[in-house]
Amino acid sequence: MKAITLTQPYAALIALGEKRVETRGWSTPYRGPLAIHAGRYNPKSAEYQAAFDEPISDILASHGITNPQTDLIFSAVVCVVDLVACVRMSDLIVGRSDWLNERYEYQGERISKQEIELGYWRPERYAWVLRNPQLLRAPLVTRGYQGLWDVDERQVAPWLSASVA
Repeated sequence: MKAITLTQPYAALIALGEKRVETRGWSTPYRGPLAIHAGRYNPKSAEYQAAFDEPISDILASHGITNPQTDLIFSAVVCVVDLVACVRMSDLIVGRSDWLNERYEYQGERISKQEIELGYWRPERYAWVLRNPQLLRAPLVTRGYQGLWDVDERQVAPWLSASVA
């Protein structure tokens, strides 16, 4: 099974079903199950500090995560999603004026304001469309890697629970 390592709080947001599009600077032809790995804890990273900003802190709090330092999982696979599409963002733009005020749609469905706030949306980037998040009953502690990497499906499958959304 393919996996991708993300910083927290983004791995948690995907696992909770709150983030359904991962924005990347690169495309992939891969489609299918994708394990979401939460990277190591780095309290000085900009991504980790974002866990304390709105709207992320409000979303996490609505799921009972009030202290990201202690409530989030690190260095582990936390869920599996289906990667159903990888679309250049310029192909999602409807009603373009300037890049700050673009409206994005995927298959006729408008991408929500929350989703826009949780990603880095620029026309030259890619939207990885994620569906069917399945939490792991227990995190699978493992080292993460850059890019797409392989994780043994036999290690992940026994820990899968029901879909979140």
